[in-house]
Amino acid sequence: MTNTPVPVGFEPVKYAVSALPVWHLDYAAYVIRVMVRPLGRWVIFHAGPQGGHGGRYLTANGTWSRDEHLFGLEEARALAMDAALTVSVHGRTVAEVIAADKPAVVR
Repeated sequence: MTNTPVPVGFEPVKYAVSALPVWHLDYAAYVIRVMVRPLGRWVIFHAGPQGGHGGRYLTANGTWSRDEHLFGLEEARALAMDAALTVSVHGRTVAEVIAADKPAVVR
C-alpha cells in the first residue's frame, strides 16, 4: 500500500421530480427521473406504474418518446418540473390525484 492519495469523486447522477410528496402512496408511479448520460448530458425519464418497463423519455416539445433525448442539466430540470404537473398514470393526471387525494394505482 502506498501513501499516494487517490482522487475519489462524488457526483449527483440522478434527480427525482414529482408534484406529489415522497410519502404519497402514488409517488413512485408519478416521479420523473432526470438522469446523467455521458459527456454531461441528461435525459428525463418517467417509468410509470410498472417501474422501468415500458417507460418513456421526455422530448424538448414536452411529448413522451421511447427514444432518449439529451439536454443540459438546467434545461432538463425545467422540462421535468413542467412535466411533473401534467404526467398521468392509468389516465389520471397528478393534479387529479392531488384533488381527489386517492391513490391512482391499483394495489
